[in-house]
Amino acid sequence: MEKKIRILNSIIILLFSFCIIEAKEYKDEIEDFKIIKVRDGGTFVITIPNIPDVFGEEIAVRVRGIDTPEKRDEREEIKAIAYKAQEELEKLLMSGEKVILYNLGRDKYFRLLASVKVGNIDVSKYMIDKGLAKKYDGGRKQW
Repeated sequence: MEKKIRILNSIIILLFSFCIIEAKEYKDEIEDFKIIKVRDGGTFVITIPNIPDVFGEEIAVRVRGIDTPEKRDEREEIKAIAYKAQEELEKLLMSGEKVILYNLGRDKYFRLLASVKVGNIDVSKYMIDKGLAKKYDGGRKQW
């Protein structure tokens, strides 16, 4: 069963890569997309035009290099930071500045993992500097 899942994931990745190349030469960054919503302080949802919906519609993007607290945390002070992080990310992404996704990959939940710039602001650094995120490399969560 695990082997079948790995094969299916490989096929999906190949198809996704082919569709992106066919739709537009994105190279190593994506800048032609629409932000649909911000889920939390480290994840937002986009739609990429001109590729099949199955690959480009409502794609979750995880901001590379940060961990933000969970909104469902039982500790009220951590929950408050989680909501503030979501608000701050939304404000930044919707500021009207150009948003660019680069250093692309997939995380362990198969979300699009990307470094994100808004204008000349590195989103990961910005969220860490604001105290709304901690550095994260995919290991153990720090909140």
